[in-house]
Amino acid sequence: WLEKLQKARVPCSPINSFSKAISDEQILYRNMIVEVKHPDGGKVRMPGNPVKMSMTDEESFSPPPHLGQHTSETLISWCNYNKTEIKNLIKKKIIS
Repeated sequence: WLEKLQKARVPCSPINSFSKAISDEQILYRNMIVEVKHPDGGKVRMPGNPVKMSMTDEESFSPPPHLGQHTSETLISWCNYNKTEIKNLIKKKIIS
């Protein structure tokens, strides 16, 4: 299909697998995948900043949060749960 579409001057490109996409020469050159040190000791590969401007620091990245790290805060601020309800959910092992 690519050949036919390109002959017809239709903008197109192949659909890459995940591993091909993150190892693409242009992706690597533009720092679209960065390695961030995680507090648990390892390194995590994650998407870099897609916005590239001369005065923008694109090197500051934070590691991703731990699973459930912000659950209580989210339930309190977005869903209007109170601290007693949160404690009950933790006690019932619904959240941690």
